[in-house]
Amino acid sequence: RMAAIARSLRPLAVLLLCVVALTSGDVLPAPLPSSATVKLGYVGKQEPANVAIAKDGTVEVQLDSNPTTGYTWTLASGGKGLEQTSSKYTANSESGMVGGGGKQTYTFKATGEGENDLVFVYKRAWEKEEANRAQVKVDIK
Repeated sequence: RMAAIARSLRPLAVLLLCVVALTSGDVLPAPLPSSATVKLGYVGKQEPANVAIAKDGTVEVQLDSNPTTGYTWTLASGGKGLEQTSSKYTANSESGMVGGGGKQTYTFKATGEGENDLVFVYKRAWEKEEANRAQVKVDIK
């Protein structure tokens, strides 16, 4: 009788072993992107943006801006694992209006691993008070 029970349970045991073998192996995490783009506005309180990229990747931060009003974005602090490679302003071409806004774009290269905080301040150069502040948290792996 025991032999009959053992024979009937054999397919179940084989199935269980297959499931364990398939799920116990090393599962590789999905690869991180080599680049990320973060788009932020200049009106209202900004919630921190979070991105994760691979080492040697790039992060592009696009901030709505209107320098004709005297306000510009500046990088207040950056991370140790990020190197700023460019900063440029591009006017919105669709409006065609003088004094119209555009985008201030900062580009960074990920040079080291770890968590980095980029902090941008929107203000007039001659004033002490900030009109806005934006933060981007970059996790480099």
